[in-house]
Amino acid sequence: MSHVYRRANEGSDNHSAASSGLGLRMLTRGFSAYIELSKPLTVNSEYENKNPRLTGRLTAYF
Repeated sequence: MSHVYRRANEGSDNHSAASSGLGLRMLTRGFSAYIELSKPLTVNSEYENKNPRLTGRLTAYF
């Protein structure tokens, strides 16, 4: 686990980006794809909640 902190001029609040998740990656000659699911471990995230987040990408090569 790692932590990310941001220094800001306007205050001394600490922001944490700690999260846990899993992912899947597929590669072929014609395309590549990945999908990731993560859940914040702290409430101090950018979105101020602990809802899971799903991200992904599909790339076609031609």
